[in-house]
Amino acid sequence: MIPEADTALAQCHGDFGPRNWLVRKLSGHGLAVGVIDFERSQVEEPVRRDLMRVVLQLTPHRPDLHAAFLAGYGRDLTADEWTACRAWAAIDCPAALRWALDHHHDEEIVGYARTVLEQLRRPAATT
Repeated sequence: MIPEADTALAQCHGDFGPRNWLVRKLSGHGLAVGVIDFERSQVEEPVRRDLMRVVLQLTPHRPDLHAAFLAGYGRDLTADEWTACRAWAAIDCPAALRWALDHHHDEEIVGYARTVLEQLRRPAATT
């Protein structure tokens, strides 16, 4: 049995990922980034969806992006947050895969499921 994780509540997007990001290069240097599609937004543990997707879906093969995310987030994830991210991913992944198969074999979501399953097969990360 996994012990209950000590994680905080926050206002979360609920579907935070590249499909809901608007990115535009600025003249000179930098990027303008916007986020859309807030129908799943609610107060919840960030590890439930938003953090879980960033650390297990979007950055596992890109240490540079993982480091940039943590720098912007302002801290490393705690051991409890890592545990909770993995537990929520184990719940979310089959549902995402089912959704993808029901929606014309959405390859982006199938890829997400594969990436997450690959991460869940590995020993838990600590940062």
